[in-house]
Amino acid sequence: MNKNVLISGIAGTIVYYLLGWLVYGYLFPEMTTGEESPLGIFLGCLFYMFIYAVIFPLGTCNQL
Repeated sequence: MNKNVLISGIAGTIVYYLLGWLVYGYLFPEMTTGEESPLGIFLGCLFYMFIYAVIFPLGTCNQL
């Protein structure tokens, strides 16, 4: 795996997880049941951001 994909995937995961925690934890707490697993949510964010990092790499447009 490319180093940039790894770094952007981890950084995106942290930002995505914290924004979800802010939105669903404080702004709209009535939209959740409270039975969600934080580890499951984190792993979902990790998978989602790695997929984005692979599909939409930044800086490779000039290399095509």
